[in-house]
Amino acid sequence: MNIGKKEGIIIFTKDHPERLQKTLPQLFNIDLPVILLDDSVNSDTKVIVKKFNDGQNIYYHGKIEQQRILQKLSSTDFELNSFVRTLGSNGWTLGYTRNYAIILAKVLGFERVLFMDDDIIIEDNSLVYEMFDLLNNADFVSAEIKGMPDLSVVDFIMQKVGLEPYRFMSGGFLAFNLNSVAEYFLNYYNEDWIWLFMHRPEAKLVKYGEVYQLPYDPFENAIEKALHQEFGEILVEGVKRYIEIENKSNTLLLNKDFWDEIVKMRANLIKDIMHLSQKNKSSIGVSVSKHLLSYYAHIDREKIANIFIDYYRKRKFWYRLLHVINELKVKSIVGLGALRGMRL
Repeated sequence: MNIGKKEGIIIFTKDHPERLQKTLPQLFNIDLPVILLDDSVNSDTKVIVKKFNDGQNIYYHGKIEQQRILQKLSSTDFELNSFVRTLGSNGWTLGYTRNYAIILAKVLGFERVLFMDDDIIIEDNSLVYEMFDLLNNADFVSAEIKGMPDLSVVDFIMQKVGLEPYRFMSGGFLAFNLNSVAEYFLNYYNEDWIWLFMHRPEAKLVKYGEVYQLPYDPFENAIEKALHQEFGEILVEGVKRYIEIENKSNTLLLNKDFWDEIVKMRANLIKDIMHLSQKNKSSIGVSVSKHLLSYYAHIDREKIANIFIDYYRKRKFWYRLLHVINELKVKSIVGLGALRGMRL
């Protein structure tokens, strides 16, 4: 294996070793380093995957491996906790994990990276190389996700009652140039869409090819999931609107009144979904809509504005952190040779 490659794949997993038994083997024959970034709370993932892994390009990276990297970076005098959390933490941590994946990729000397969720099937491995080639003239390249796309509960209900949910490039299978990264991920649902929108219009985004997502029950724990997802739905709706407005000012996302309009727009959509759900006798649609309308009665617009006040304050530190990693000549930290100690 060529350990000095400047391109690599990072696959994200959290407490789903059964998925990896289906998806990891497809990467064995790809002539690129594949980092399995394990954010699992339980300890089963490494044990289960190790039993069947005979590929020479798969490298495990969990809590212990992360600590080695972060200890080396602690000398940079940045508040890393603003952007990352310890792998294996409880709760929703995907935004933090994606930030760490960017840091890790730069530390390992990658120039281009492919982010991949652990439930993605690649029907033709040549797609990986083709996406990296497209990065010669693009900043971000994402494949269309077929099968069971990772939509929100509300989006699936919309389809159920005859409405078409908004679709954008997915972070589930996304290649990009690391030098194009200027933003960091917020740790809320829709973190990938928010991140990509915040890079526009300066960045060139391309959609190319198709991958397949493993099936799942989109309505399992529907109310609980919808309530968790809805705050991220509000955020992405606002950022999307911000990008669409001509002569926009950065202060728009910091404006409580702007978010009041976004919240009202989203609440009206939920009312429409509830009406159509009643008309179509969709009990799940009615139930979820009722809970979300109750949620909207108490949403704090000022809290949302404060998220972006904090976001812009921290963004300059994020940019400096990435620049410092470049300045450190990353091989002096750990370099790609450290991957040898991470192999499953």
